[in-house]
Amino acid sequence: MTALEFQERIRKRQRVYGTLVTSPSPLFVNAAKNAGLDFVFIDTEHTVLDWETVAWMCIAYGSSGMVPMVRI
Repeated sequence: MTALEFQERIRKRQRVYGTLVTSPSPLFVNAAKNAGLDFVFIDTEHTVLDWETVAWMCIAYGSSGMVPMVRI
């Protein structure tokens, strides 16, 4: 799902499924993809993640078809 598709589904009040991610482990990318999630919410407020790691996480989740959202 792209960000535009995600926005359109929200506008149409369709359900989207996601989860909060606090770990940079690549194992979570596959687990989230296999669960059929539409988005992930990457929390940087309550975790210590540097910007390089967050960027990698956004690329990994985005490449797997999920929309990454980052809480700063």
